[in-house]
Amino acid sequence: MEGKRNFSIGEIAEILNIPASTLRFWEEKGLFHIPKKENNYRSYSSMDLAQIAEIMFYRNLGMPVKRINDFLTAPLEEHEAFLRSVQQQLVDKIEEYQRMYQQICLQQAHFQALIRLLESPYTLEEIPFFYVAAWDFWEKDKLRRYIHDPACYVWLRDTSSQAPGQKGIILDQPPAQGEAPLLWVKMDRRMFLTFPVHAEAEDNYEGVEARELIARVQEHCRTGLYMAQHLLTCTGKEYLKGYLEIRETPEEMEELCTMLRKTG
Repeated sequence: MEGKRNFSIGEIAEILNIPASTLRFWEEKGLFHIPKKENNYRSYSSMDLAQIAEIMFYRNLGMPVKRINDFLTAPLEEHEAFLRSVQQQLVDKIEEYQRMYQQICLQQAHFQALIRLLESPYTLEEIPFFYVAAWDFWEKDKLRRYIHDPACYVWLRDTSSQAPGQKGIILDQPPAQGEAPLLWVKMDRRMFLTFPVHAEAEDNYEGVEARELIARVQEHCRTGLYMAQHLLTCTGKEYLKGYLEIRETPEEMEELCTMLRKTG
């Protein structure tokens, strides 16, 4: 092919590493025109090759085919506006991909937290967030927050009473006046018993095994708040992290953890 001045569509496709069907589509859309020879085949020149390479440059920037045609046929004074428009589209895409990257990193962190919890249950930890507000799935603003990070969903109830549990959502700051009331606020650095929870929608993600564990703990200790934070969904199961308030001395809480680790 060295020194060759004319190329077939197959050779152009091989040189540029694009399907011949793409070249035909671009020609149909008017990005370039290659007249057929007497033998009914198209012959591409070096200039045609350079023109198609330039088209690929703009396609690789994400510019739609129609806009490329408009751009290449626009007067010079309009080119800067075209380029600025494409530049802004790329900035928007970068920001979108950054948000997506942050979300996948967040999900990876939840996965690692679950693995640690499964490997080392029954430890004492602080609850890492500060505000939980009441919510339901029909509340659009809170639903959007849940979509951004499902781990902001929690289920909580007071195990020292017969009061029913409630769905809650983790907030970064207190809700504005008139919004849903707070169900819980972190007031101190109290330690909670932590353990994994497998749950289903039917029990509001509270977890049957969590109720069994709480009953066992109550045979030895006084308990208070129980909160289950969603971590991730896998094979149709919801995995949550349970936090249980133990109303005993630090020494008695450590003894409880030791007993639970031994008995499973």
